[in-house]
Parts: sequence; C-alpha cells; structure tokens
Amino acid sequence: MPKSRGRRVRRTSGTDVHREPTGGAPDLRLMLRVDDAERHADAEAALRLILASPGGGRAEFWRPWRISRLTQLMTLGPMLPAWVTSRWILEQARQDLSPATRSITAGAVDAAVALRGGPAALAGKDPTDARAKVVDGDWSYRQTYLFDLGGLETFLRDRASAELIASADRIDEWARAKMGGFQLVGHGPTVTTWADLASGEVVEVPALGSGVLMLPGEHAIGRLVPIEGGRMFETAPLAVPEYVARQVADDPFGWRDTLEEDREAGGQVKTGGHRFGFIADVPDVVLLLTVLPDLDWKADPSDAEIVAALMSTAKDALAEHAGLRRGPADEVPLWPCLAAAVVDPLIVSAVVNAPGAADAAVLERLGGLLAEPAGAVCRSMAVGARAAA
Repeated sequence: MPKSRGRRVRRTSGTDVHREPTGGAPDLRLMLRVDDAERHADAEAALRLILASPGGGRAEFWRPWRISRLTQLMTLGPMLPAWVTSRWILEQARQDLSPATRSITAGAVDAAVALRGGPAALAGKDPTDARAKVVDGDWSYRQTYLFDLGGLETFLRDRASAELIASADRIDEWARAKMGGFQLVGHGPTVTTWADLASGEVVEVPALGSGVLMLPGEHAIGRLVPIEGGRMFETAPLAVPEYVARQVADDPFGWRDTLEEDREAGGQVKTGGHRFGFIADVPDVVLLLTVLPDLDWKADPSDAEIVAALMSTAKDALAEHAGLRRGPADEVPLWPCLAAAVVDPLIVSAVVNAPGAADAAVLERLGGLLAEPAGAVCRSMAVGARAAA
C-alpha cells in the first residue's frame, strides 16, 4: 500500500492498483467446491475452503478481491442489504466455469479485445495472460458477458441455488437492465445524484463511489438497476465524453458501436484496467490516499494508527458537512471514500482490535449520514467503541 504525504488526493485516474495472481492453480475439484459453496450463499464455507487449501488463500492461487469479498460477507453479513447478494451473484456469474458459459466467455472476450483495438493493444506477459486481464478487468467485457450475451441469465437459470436467488434484491430485473447515458450532478453523504440523459430524470443512488473520480457536469455510461427503495448502478459507470453518453442514451443497444467509433476517432475512453467494486465502488488506491493518507504501509502501521487515521478523516468530512471547512472543488469527495473504508476488511479488523482508538461520537454521526451498509457498520462500531471507553 502506498505512502502519501497529502491529506486529500485530486482526481487523476480511475485505474486501481492490485496484486495480480501469478502462476499456479489449486485443484480443480477444490475450486468447484468453493464455487458450489458460493452458489448456495455460504460465504463462510467458501472462505474456509480457500484458507485451508494448499495455497492458503495466497494470491498465486486465489484472486485477492474474491477473498476480500467473502470476508466482507462473512464479517458483515447481518448488516448487509439484499442488493449486496445481487452483486455477489454478478461476481459468481462472471467466474462461472460451467460448459454453458464457455461460448459466452469467448464471445465477450473477442468483443472486448476488438473494442480495445485488437490483441496487439493488450498488456500481458503472453496472449493467455493478456486475455485473462480482459476477463478480470475490462469494463466492456463485463457488460457484454453479463448482460448482452446472457451470462447473468444463464447463471440464474442453470447454476444459482434457490436460497441465493431468494436472498438477492430483484436480481431477475438486473439481468434485463439497459445501458444508459448519465451526467453527474453531485455527491452527498448518503446519495450521489445523476441526470439520466434519456429521460431527463434526476436519479439518486447510494453514495458508494459511482463517479468518485469525476467532477459534477461530467458524463458516464452504465446500467441502473432497481433495489428496495430506489436504484443503483450494478457497478461503477464508465466515464466518457458527453457526445458518447448522449449517443448511448439515444441508442442503448448500440453502446459498443459508439465506443468503437470513439476509439477510431482517437478518443480516450478506457475500458481496461478496472477493478469492480462489491459493497463500494471506490478503487483501493483512492480509498488509501483519501482516508488513510499519511500511513507508512512499509512500516506496518498498528491497528490503533489505522483507526486514528480513519477518525481524523471522518472529522474532516463532518466539518465539511457542518460548513466549518471546505476543500477545493476538484478534490475527491470524502463521503463515498469513508463509506468504502468502514466496510473494508482491513479497517473493520483494525476497529475491532483497537476499539479504544475509535471515537464513538464520530462513528455515531457517520452512522446517521453514510449510505447503507456503511451507516449500519458505523453504528455497530460505535457500540463497541463506547463499551471499550
């Protein structure tokens, strides 16, 4: 994790940093057992199988973001809304190894590679590694696989268990969601506001990090999906020029053609190199630089130091909310970053292990402001902090 000397980070790039899995693989039968546990909504069993495997959860064998996702599900389970299970289903569908999805995977990879300008435009150690990076981190691959070619519908029909589907939030409607074009209106503690360019409607979504690296007035494309009490993006939308967003709003099913036209015209839309959020959409590097900016990760900070840094940033955000301070307009908004931080396994563990470092009053105030489930997590942390005082 990087060391930063600044209090805040300015918007520069949506690219996340991560540790790529390198070489090797666990036994296929074990992988299928882990998949089966997830399909039956048993995150704890899946995580225990991974941690007990010969790789022991190491990134050479298991994608680190999968382990993080399962840890969040196991640790925060009672506080998580049903839409989290819907997003879990999306990730399970993306990693499905069943024969029924092979042609879907191949078609989605080919479409994404073509949109990037062909195999020569891909980064990777070899062609296999390059295509794996497309599957893991290409925004257009995800959209094509899950929605346009029916990967999500196939998983729901053939693979997902009844208990997994029953615990999700309107997942059948997610499978039919159309692409859309949007303009960012603004960020708040609880909601992020967008304008739907097709309908002209103003849409409020939970402040989970959609558009966190965008300024109000900028544009994006993505899929809005229904959840209990409102709507959200199924994953963070893709920042694009205004003319791309408006053209996609006019022709949702032609979104790939629109992006191809933009690429051929020398456009700067980047579909590769993404890390797709789960409970929050803030890239890890942005979370670190905004919420924990001064920690030296090479020195292995203590849990108390991590919690103290979290509390300092939370107080800054609350001061902004009260009108006591105001940061530059081009800084990343703190609210979605805090919402992402308090559900991050590393930070949750730090607060649990060093409750005396947490400020219960600050956590209670965050619990009344942040989007769920971050608000619920803060309220639970506040109880623990008061008990430790």
